[in-house]
Amino acid sequence: MVVKAMNRLFTTLTTLTKRKLTSFTLLLVLLSIAALPAAVGATGEEVTLTLAEVIDTALKNSLDLSNAELDVAKAEQDRLIAGRQRLPEVTFNTTYTRMDQGSSGLSAIPGFTLPGTEADLSVSAQVPLYTGGRISSGYRQASLGYDLSIESRRAALGDLFRDVTISFYGILSAGEQINITEEALRVSRQHLRDVNLLLKQGIVARIDQVRSELDVAEREKDVAGAVTRLTVTSEQLSAVLFPDRFLSLAVKGEFYEPAATPSLADWFDIAMKHSPEIRSAHLGLRLAEAGVDLARADDNATLALFGQYGAKDEDFTTAEDARYWNAGVSFSRPLYLGGRNRAAVKKEADSVQQAKNNVVMAERNIRAGIVEIIENIRLSASEFSAAMKAIEAGEENLRITRLKYKQGLIANTDVIDAQLALTRSRLLRITALQGYHTNRTRLLRTAGVSEEIQ
Repeated sequence: MVVKAMNRLFTTLTTLTKRKLTSFTLLLVLLSIAALPAAVGATGEEVTLTLAEVIDTALKNSLDLSNAELDVAKAEQDRLIAGRQRLPEVTFNTTYTRMDQGSSGLSAIPGFTLPGTEADLSVSAQVPLYTGGRISSGYRQASLGYDLSIESRRAALGDLFRDVTISFYGILSAGEQINITEEALRVSRQHLRDVNLLLKQGIVARIDQVRSELDVAEREKDVAGAVTRLTVTSEQLSAVLFPDRFLSLAVKGEFYEPAATPSLADWFDIAMKHSPEIRSAHLGLRLAEAGVDLARADDNATLALFGQYGAKDEDFTTAEDARYWNAGVSFSRPLYLGGRNRAAVKKEADSVQQAKNNVVMAERNIRAGIVEIIENIRLSASEFSAAMKAIEAGEENLRITRLKYKQGLIANTDVIDAQLALTRSRLLRITALQGYHTNRTRLLRTAGVSEEIQ
């Protein structure tokens, strides 16, 4: 009695669980499938790209890369402005003044007539002869700022290569996962039909049918999850490649098997030469040192040559008798600034120390990143190797298990477990390949040689 009661309870709970899982899974499948036509139907356009085409499209359309290019252009203008500080400054001047006749005692002097108005036209020029290092330090800062903008553009380019390549392999992986899970679902449904037939013949128990139905529901959920991943990843990549329009994106390509594990020492040497983060940190140090020189230059003397040529009269004129000119040399030297200059030099010196710290942290962070990526590459390669062996063994195990089940030698759950193990091994192969390619892409970006992705 107790055994029968437990069997009835198990059957009831299993049936309820099966119905909930089936309903939930069908809902996921319907939502995922409905999302695909909606994306295509928005514009009716769909494109299929290879990895090379994805990268080429990203280079043409990326807004982040466009902004980085504009930053370089602005930095070039800053350098141009700083370099032209050495050139003469020529200014055209004009003034017009109306005099107050009653406010001046000069008009009472016999023979002296105060004009009612005064108009002045002149051209003045000034040429810096010596600025105490201000111009050279400013130009040095502007040049280093330009070099920094180049490194920022390289970093943006590397980020773009990395992100679109990882998305490409994500889409490729999701497509493979859909194929695997759909094949597993097809096999599970076929097994369910076989179980139903055996149940009618009285060969198997009702519990075998319930477990097979639960297995079908699980495989439907796997398909729905793969479809969702494909839809989301495709939309994310499409947003980068086509920011100004809505397109449904698909990719074509294939995974290649993992190669030899890269050497940490070799890749860190590459990163020391090419990493945008490390190069930017060193440029930041040089920029801070230039800031110290500029702050010290503010305490130096300045020497400039100036001249002016113009005409002054009651009205605007260029008559010969109204013309005048002057020329000379100006010299200035700060005597007391209330300690402001010393404080400025101290501030820039602190910036130099910060920049030195940033160099150390950048190099350490890049090395730590390379170590992590290489270990992940090694793990993905090991998982791929294990998955290939598991697939070969799983296919043979499933074949033998099905034969034994049809002969009534083993339970239905053994067949389900064998099929599930094979499916999981096939999925592990795909995720291992995706992990290998993703981490290889990250390694190229971290080392600063993302162009090798192409």
